[in-house]
Amino acid sequence: GNDGIFVSQSHWAVMGFEVTNANNTSSNSACFKATPMSAATITDVAFIDDIANGCGTGGFITDPYYGGGSYGVDYFILIADVAYNTAQTNNQCASGVSLFEPANYDSLSGTHNYTSQLFAWNNVNPSVCAGGAATDGEGVILDTFSTNSYTGQTVVEDTLSLFNGSHGIE
Repeated sequence: GNDGIFVSQSHWAVMGFEVTNANNTSSNSACFKATPMSAATITDVAFIDDIANGCGTGGFITDPYYGGGSYGVDYFILIADVAYNTAQTNNQCASGVSLFEPANYDSLSGTHNYTSQLFAWNNVNPSVCAGGAATDGEGVILDTFSTNSYTGQTVVEDTLSLFNGSHGIE
């Protein structure tokens, strides 16, 4: 029921890990997750050359601070990662990669979130998740950037996303 690798502070790079969860239909966990645990925005989190397999609430995800306010994750990097067979829990709707409600750390120009060389497939929600019809199952979703009035540039390039339950990249 816990996330495989959970980053809650700034300036972390996680490289070369594989997280697998065979109990993906009832699990309420992500393989790799970045979320602040206090009223702050965390920055400079990178997942490089990692593999996410079978985690119910997504392969690689960012979430806002659960205590409220406009806090979350900025300067998030995914390079040469794989997300497959994730997003299959019925507890919530999820995707292979989800950048959910990012928050501004600063107003500097340039790329704040960068995804490259990602391979995402078979990230399919069950027909019912989060108590209703499936809404996600994307390979990559840039989700609800307007919540915190996010202004940072996000780039997704050199990414292959196929056989997912919804859009390849949304």
